[in-house]
Amino acid sequence: IAHGVSRSSRATPLTAPSESQAPSTVRVGHGRCGKTMRFVMASVGRHTLAIIAAAGLAAGVVWYFSDPAFINFSCTNPEMAGTDKAAAMLHVSKGSQKGLCVDETTWNMCPGRIPAVWPLTREPVKALRLFKPESWQDQAAWQHLRAFLRTTDSQVLVGTPVSCDDTYDVKTWQQTAKLLAFLGRDRVMGLSVGNEIELNPTKECPDRLLHHFEEHWRRCALDLSVLGGGEFANLPMTSVMTTSILYSEDKSWSPQSMRIMDGSVPWPPETPWKLDFQSVFRRLVQTISAERFIFTFNIYPYFLPCPPAVSISCDQWMRDSLCFDDPARCITPKTAAGARYALQSFAQQLAGDAVSPLRMWIGEVGWSSPKANSLSDGQCRDWGTKECSGWSNLENLAHYYKDFMNWDLNLGTGLEPPEYAFYFTIRDSFNFHHPEHFGLCGSAPEDEGELKSACENRTAKFTPSLVE
Repeated sequence: IAHGVSRSSRATPLTAPSESQAPSTVRVGHGRCGKTMRFVMASVGRHTLAIIAAAGLAAGVVWYFSDPAFINFSCTNPEMAGTDKAAAMLHVSKGSQKGLCVDETTWNMCPGRIPAVWPLTREPVKALRLFKPESWQDQAAWQHLRAFLRTTDSQVLVGTPVSCDDTYDVKTWQQTAKLLAFLGRDRVMGLSVGNEIELNPTKECPDRLLHHFEEHWRRCALDLSVLGGGEFANLPMTSVMTTSILYSEDKSWSPQSMRIMDGSVPWPPETPWKLDFQSVFRRLVQTISAERFIFTFNIYPYFLPCPPAVSISCDQWMRDSLCFDDPARCITPKTAAGARYALQSFAQQLAGDAVSPLRMWIGEVGWSSPKANSLSDGQCRDWGTKECSGWSNLENLAHYYKDFMNWDLNLGTGLEPPEYAFYFTIRDSFNFHHPEHFGLCGSAPEDEGELKSACENRTAKFTPSLVE
């Protein structure tokens, strides 16, 4: 079972440029009575706009920005190499229950170019996942996102971070709440409080990480109950974790043996810290209704680039890591099945055998090509095996994405499938100058200077011919 690995470096927020231009149009009032006032803001910057807005609020005036024109962006019709024939479209199963994660490049540099259809398909994108409210584009990013959601009749899972810095977390949550109100309840599918917090640098706050997370969750839940006059009081809430918060009760690592970490084993391994997620979840499920509480897991077979035993060949391990069609063999659905069994056990502890299945989403899956800087062979050395040759080949990215789109979300007989599964991501990104190549659109940039051109590129990174 793939667990304990992720792209955790992405969770730390980037710092936006110190000064950005404000949008040039501000509306006063609303509805038919709204009047449009245009300001030339290039020289005065966003601080003047803040002063104007503050004056408007003091006078009881509602200020808001008009949405930009929707850009019907896609990267879905590349041509096969060496031919003039358009590539065939990939088959899609359960498309309305799959979503795209919005990467740093897209959110910071071209939020108006989110694909309206899944790359290499004709399937409309009906769900997005956003990791944070801040963007280098400031208010313009929010406008583009709202225009996308309204035009495509889609929804977004909005994230707010949990770190060891309470001041930053509170400030960002305030921004997140403003974004929620800006988008409107009908365009938001849920709030994610934290992403992979179990992979935070625990040496910074090992003794208070889970306590801080629980406090922040309660703060967000309380604020949601009154946000927009109670409009968001029924909004689903989740916290996205990796499956490293699960452990095997009998050490067999079968899906049926998986349980939520209860503090009985060290985490991270070979450290003195023991994180009792089971107790935390037991308290948090009491804070909101069962219908609103969702367990979400990120699953990345990509970060296990070697067989877990010398008896397993690289060919077999690669096939199992890329496929989705057999929950008994394929690593992604098999790992998700382990999460589902863990939730079954947890639900029985809460309410006995009569309890309904707990809600579950998959927050991220994906494959990197070229090789991600964060891919490590440390686990391989522990297992006594070696990284499989060609692990980060473009053919493997194409294969993984193709099989994901064809996946019917089945986890095996008798198991409730996840309600949603999100794919990471639209474009390649650089985080703290380290490249991530999980993107589906555009060619892989060699340096950060090429990211802007990636925004304009309407060509998918690969064609279906790679997986025929």
